[in-house]
Amino acid sequence: ERSITQLRSTLTRFATHVEGKRIHEVTLEHLQAYIRKHKWSRKTQNNVRADIHSFFEWAKARPRNWVSANPAHDLPKFKLERGIPEIVDTETATRIMHVLARYKGGAFVPYFAPALFAGIRPQFPSGELGKLALLNEGVWKLIDLKNKVIRIPPEISKTAEYRTIDIQPNLKAWLKPYAKRKARIHCPNFERGYKKIRKHFGLGHDVLRHSFISYHCAQFQSVGGSALQAGNSEAIVRRHYLKMVSKKEAADFWAIAPKT
Repeated sequence: ERSITQLRSTLTRFATHVEGKRIHEVTLEHLQAYIRKHKWSRKTQNNVRADIHSFFEWAKARPRNWVSANPAHDLPKFKLERGIPEIVDTETATRIMHVLARYKGGAFVPYFAPALFAGIRPQFPSGELGKLALLNEGVWKLIDLKNKVIRIPPEISKTAEYRTIDIQPNLKAWLKPYAKRKARIHCPNFERGYKKIRKHFGLGHDVLRHSFISYHCAQFQSVGGSALQAGNSEAIVRRHYLKMVSKKEAADFWAIAPKT
């Protein structure tokens, strides 16, 4: 949903810029003038270029054949260095989970625990975890505590590929009370509470997922294994998550469990 909204916004603005021209009359010069008009960062320019390029590829393809060439083909694409991902330290992770255990009777625990300890893409409702949550009590067919795996089918996976994520002992402890009564992993007015919690703890877009991958690499010492669990490529995991935390920090992270 977020990608569709972004695509619609980009193309609507661009259509306004070239208003009055037929699609085959749009040239590289028009695109360059549009890019120059805005003081966008290189990352934003890359995103706009990608959206416009995709649109013209669609227009060029059969059965449309509206253009013979893609005018966005020669727009420059900047090579960007991805920064170090933001993660939470073990003290913060512990505080988040123990605060959530008390907040509204623990209603947000079954959503945040898989985000932090299984690295499932957390956006609600469009992310992987959001789609799982919308299955309501049926989610426990995919969060399989008995076999200690979470199954992410293609229709839920961002990459449209099936994957399984191992349920570590501490995640099982967090989820067990909810699985036992087949509780929903999201509650009434969930979105408002979800945003409130993220703001309270200063949690960025994917910080819990980044944390999972970093601590998983350190604990299990396998780039390939962490990539499979996270649904990322080995190259991405090696470049951005390897050696982010120590083995001692990883051991502490995977020991974060409910208070007994």
